[in-house]
Amino acid sequence: MTGSLPPARPILLRLAKAAGRQPDPIRPAGARYSYLRLNEWNLDVAVSGGRAGVAVVPTVTEQWTPISPVDPVRRVERRGTPVVIGYGNERLAAVATDVAPVSDDVFTADAALSIWSPDRLPADAAALRRALLPPGPVPGDVTEAEELVRAVVNLHGEWNVPPRLSAALWRMLAGQPLGYLGRTIDRAGRAGEAVALDVTRGLPRRLVLVIDPGTGRLGSSEEILTTDAGKLGVDVPAVIGYRLFLSRGWTLDDRTPAG
Repeated sequence: MTGSLPPARPILLRLAKAAGRQPDPIRPAGARYSYLRLNEWNLDVAVSGGRAGVAVVPTVTEQWTPISPVDPVRRVERRGTPVVIGYGNERLAAVATDVAPVSDDVFTADAALSIWSPDRLPADAAALRRALLPPGPVPGDVTEAEELVRAVVNLHGEWNVPPRLSAALWRMLAGQPLGYLGRTIDRAGRAGEAVALDVTRGLPRRLVLVIDPGTGRLGSSEEILTTDAGKLGVDVPAVIGYRLFLSRGWTLDDRTPAG
């Protein structure tokens, strides 16, 4: 966690080639929605008297994103029982996790989505970098590389990303200071190549992407505290959140899963 990593550029370019060899997915006739299913958990924190109550909240999210911008986005979240760790107690941690076990919400596209649709994103790596960076000023301690890695994760959390765009994403990140962690197995049991970016802003952390070596498709992402947990009351290194990108495809309506 504290040593330097070999550059990820060679493996990212290899993954870009793997993605570029994949056939374009065929959108079924009459399909109106892009469908995603994610499995994730994050640390939620509540602070009282200078002490943090921490809970791990597992969540399964299904999202139907309309192809037409006039249709709404539907998001269904099923939350598991919070696991309380660190200081505090069940009541304190509940402050951070006071949500219904199941939510079923409908949003306008502008309210629900933080990033452009794949159809509007360029396949050229340099142009894609410009498109994914925020248009306005960002805090001085936020690096371009962090912005781009988080944009890649958000893109996969909102859209069905086609192979040609995956290839462009990895070519884009090959120009950033990511390191290579090696071959791994993600939390869904899938083989992947792991690349990472170390971030020093706030608590030192490592952002990890696990990418399928055969298809060049992003399978999962993780965020890890590396050397300092602050007041969270957890031992480092500590995973503070992950996402598994499990199913994706197209559906005729916003009620039917795909894949």
